[in-house]
Amino acid sequence: SSVNIGTSHPYCDNMNVTQHYTFMTPGIQSVSVTFNPESVIESYYDVLKFSHDAQGYDPIRTFSQGTVGDFQIPTTSFYIHFTSDSSVAPYGFELTLTPQASGGGNGSHNSTACLS
Repeated sequence: SSVNIGTSHPYCDNMNVTQHYTFMTPGIQSVSVTFNPESVIESYYDVLKFSHDAQGYDPIRTFSQGTVGDFQIPTTSFYIHFTSDSSVAPYGFELTLTPQASGGGNGSHNSTACLS
């Protein structure tokens, strides 16, 4: 099944949040990330990163230019990191994680933190 996550609107100053997601249903090969069209973060100072590791050193995709966009994560276990500074806090983001399997199917998730 799909998982919906996001920030408050607008989001808080000085955020530093990391979440871990694992889709464990057999046959799941990737995860689709779909953003709400209103989603936006502060350019250059706030960062939304998807990575293979908890520290964010092995990135899958990074957004830091204000706008965000839909994409595919080529794995079933990954981290989402969000950091913000202490100034401008625009709308934030809402996204849906949808597991993708060959031949259909859905997955479960294991989150270790919560953004909202």
